[in-house]
Amino acid sequence: MNKLKIKSIYTTEKDNISEDFYNPILKKTENYYRVSGYFSSHALVYFSKGLESLYHRKGKFKLLISQEISEKDYNLIKKGYENRENLRKGLNSYLADINTMSNETYTKFSNIAFLIQEGIMDVKVGFHKKGLFHSKFGIMSNNYESVYFSGSLNETQAGFISNYESILVIKSWDNKSNEEIIKDEIIKFNNLWNNESSNELIYVKEFNDVLKDEITFHSKGYLSIGASINSGQVKHRVSK
Repeated sequence: MNKLKIKSIYTTEKDNISEDFYNPILKKTENYYRVSGYFSSHALVYFSKGLESLYHRKGKFKLLISQEISEKDYNLIKKGYENRENLRKGLNSYLADINTMSNETYTKFSNIAFLIQEGIMDVKVGFHKKGLFHSKFGIMSNNYESVYFSGSLNETQAGFISNYESILVIKSWDNKSNEEIIKDEIIKFNNLWNNESSNELIYVKEFNDVLKDEITFHSKGYLSIGASINSGQVKHRVSK
């Protein structure tokens, strides 16, 4: 990683964040930890080259998102976990319809169902009892080095190509202080991932568990998972 030319700040105004930041670093990464207030699977196509390298390096992509998600992505994630379970049981009859995206641009490494099925990617859902689970940060690491970033960027297609977004980047090899910051952020992520946050207003659920929750459907194909559990009120779709 430290051989790459990594800037301290990236903006969609001046940079191609997927090509200048995501893909080069993911090609050197073994673990990608991401917290994103909003998510769309269409975003994966912009860093599918990095995800392919992560797959060949036997790496892991852990994604923690809020409860608001498109119905299409909800069903793709659900399908990925069903396929993983079928593989575990040795059942192969489902393989004919694994690629649910017909557009040839969407290779297997930008298909979230495939990534989950193969064990590359896992998704969990974060809830906030009084508001939204809206944090946005990421950590890309290997056995020797780590890169941390935070800012306005969500893991959505709009975040990569439409919105005005920026991220601040911290590299572990720059100095001891940066190394300690990233270690603390990895601990914070793991506490969130394992539902062990010290913040009592925040809780995290496995995706297979949220399948059992109440689903509230919105217009234009968006839904909220467990909205009544969260606040007793239905949330409406907001701009991503």
